[in-house]
Amino acid sequence: MFLLHKATQVTTPPVPESDSELNNWLEQAYSYPAVDTPYLRVNFVASVDGSATFDGRSGGLANEGDKLIFGVLRKLADAIIVGARTAVTENYRAPESGVLILVSSSLSIPLDYEALSSPRVLIVTSKTADADRRAELVDAGATIIDGGETAVDMPALVDFCRERGHTKLLCEGGPSLFGTLLADDLVDELCLTTSPTLAGGVGNRIAHGPNPIDLRPVALQQLLGDDDGYLYARWTRRA
Repeated sequence: MFLLHKATQVTTPPVPESDSELNNWLEQAYSYPAVDTPYLRVNFVASVDGSATFDGRSGGLANEGDKLIFGVLRKLADAIIVGARTAVTENYRAPESGVLILVSSSLSIPLDYEALSSPRVLIVTSKTADADRRAELVDAGATIIDGGETAVDMPALVDFCRERGHTKLLCEGGPSLFGTLLADDLVDELCLTTSPTLAGGVGNRIAHGPNPIDLRPVALQQLLGDDDGYLYARWTRRA
């Protein structure tokens, strides 16, 4: 059962009588703000000691509650933006609604990747990406668009989404892409699942990149907990 900690008050939602009732409640809890411009939400799971993966996959840290919220966030989004390497590693499928945008400067995406030819999947790359590899992916059914000269321009990608009417944006990683979005000051909200585990090892933290940034103040808007000890936080940018 989820417990809601919001601002200075702690409330407990009604015990759901069905899965659909719980889903409806979560959709309200995670609804996007009513804005006309793109709103970019990032979703990650991490261990208590800060690792974003276990055995090389973020799925190794997740539980049923995290997977449930993952699905709700996807349902609410117009466009899901993810690094192609993360999508392949986690075996992402095409979404049932909206579009899945795979960011890849190298185009090193396996030709047998299941979601490659879906009309709901777009690959965004740079104009200097390998031409032979581009041709192979197009022949395999991929839809590829240029999003920058030598690397994908993330502000331009957000503008591209806006032009297509996609304002509810969701990024699911990986850490390098999150780091780029932070450096470009594009992140409005972070949904962070904390797994009650210590992972150790060499796993990445949820954001990293070569460009240092100033500290970005955020505010805790919502904190959920479940019987497994997982915490589900919503952090939004603070002016």
